[in-house]
Amino acid sequence: MFRISLIAMINDLFILEERPSRDEGTTITLFGLNNKNLKHVEIPYGVTYIYQGAFEKCTHIETVVIPETVTRIDDRAFLGCSSLVNINLPNSITYLGQSTFENCSSLKYLTLPNQLHMIWDCTFKGCMALEYIKMPDSLWCIGTQAFKGCAALRSIEIPSEVSVIDQEAFSGCSKLLDVKFVTDGKLKEIGQEAFKWCSSLEEIFIPNGVTQIKIGAFWGCSNLKMIRIPNELTCIGDNAFKSCNSLIGCNIPKKAKN
Repeated sequence: MFRISLIAMINDLFILEERPSRDEGTTITLFGLNNKNLKHVEIPYGVTYIYQGAFEKCTHIETVVIPETVTRIDDRAFLGCSSLVNINLPNSITYLGQSTFENCSSLKYLTLPNQLHMIWDCTFKGCMALEYIKMPDSLWCIGTQAFKGCAALRSIEIPSEVSVIDQEAFSGCSKLLDVKFVTDGKLKEIGQEAFKWCSSLEEIFIPNGVTQIKIGAFWGCSNLKMIRIPNELTCIGDNAFKSCNSLIGCNIPKKAKN
């Protein structure tokens, strides 16, 4: 049994306490915002959890300061915060939920926490101004539509522990010029339409170990001239390179099947 009580309203933030009956494992949750016209939000030290939708569609927020006591930011926490420019993500955070920053269309630069294992579905979808993001070495998976429509993103480096780039993960990143893979990484699968409409991409060197390039993975990469495919590849999906009209060099392993 848990006892839940309102601790206080601090700086127009609703703060809740969730405490087991034996006073073990207390969670301090930021539940929501009272004044949606705030431009600057400083989350109090001691908060451990930012609840789902806590700042959803708070379109006036420009800066958010998060303390190192926060370990989890849940689904849609900052969805639609279209004026958000600056936010820090301390290394104490181990979980970012689905659509956490979806449609934060003013966010330009971000460094992810070094204990994060997953970028969940739609986490940064529609962050149209996002130019740079530093992914941690701890990352295992980049989820469905994680960066879809991040039209200003120019370069990404896929960490060595990532095994799956899921469907539409970088679809519509029209200014993406450079995708860097670690040579001896754990990547096995490039998902369906993962890089669809990345029309600025000119070359890509898929690392050894990748066995599957799914349907439409590079569809519409109209400036792609060169692609290197590893010998381990066993499956190339339909339309994987459809409308790659500039492609002049591509090696297809003999054992690769459609």
